[in-house]
Amino acid sequence: GFLGVGIQEISADLAQSFQLDQTKGALVTNVVPGSPADEAGLQRGDVVVEFQGKPVLDPRSLQHHVIRTTVGSEVSMVVMRDGHKKSVKTLIREQDNPTQVAQANPVEKEGPLAGVAVQNLDSGIAQQLGLEKNVNGVVVMDVAQGSYAARAGLAQGDVISEINRKPVRSEEDFVKAVSHLNENSSALIFIHRGKGALYLNIKV
Repeated sequence: GFLGVGIQEISADLAQSFQLDQTKGALVTNVVPGSPADEAGLQRGDVVVEFQGKPVLDPRSLQHHVIRTTVGSEVSMVVMRDGHKKSVKTLIREQDNPTQVAQANPVEKEGPLAGVAVQNLDSGIAQQLGLEKNVNGVVVMDVAQGSYAARAGLAQGDVISEINRKPVRSEEDFVKAVSHLNENSSALIFIHRGKGALYLNIKV
C-alpha cells in the first residue's frame, strides 16, 4: 500500500525538540498532497508512534506496516503532535501512477537468493523508504526466515541495485541475474537501505 509520507529517525536531540520522552517513532518530514497521509491530516513534524494498534519503533517499522497493508484498507494511526497524542484514520491505496508490478513471489528455489521476493521500485515506495531520488533497483518484499539471504542480513524494505556487479533496475533484471546463480554460487549484492547503502555477500 501507499501512505505518502517522507519520514526519518528521531535522535535524542530531535526528541527533545518535538517534546517527546523517547526516540521511538517515525518523524514526518514530508506529506504528499492528496495522499492518504494528507487526507488523514498528517503534518510535517508529526511523529507516528502507532499503526493499526502496533507500535512504530522507527521509520523502517512504519514502512513495513504500510507495505504489508492491503490496498483499500482503513487504517488507524496514533501520532504525537506538540507533545499530545492524536488518533487519525485513512484509507491506504495504490500510488496514483504505479508501475506495473508482478506478484512478489520468490523466484529461486535454491541458491543464495532463494526465498527472496521482490517487486519493482516506484516513486511511492521510494518515498516511503526514504530513498534518495536517483536510486534504482527492486524492493525486497519478503525474505524467508532462515534463508541464506536472511542470515547475510538482507531485510524487507531493502532495495537491491546490483547482483554480482551487474545493475538490477527491474524485476526482469533480478530474475535474469538469479537465473545465472546455482545452489553453490555466492551473490555479492549492493543494496540501498534508507539514506545509506552497503554491500552484502550472500554465501551458500
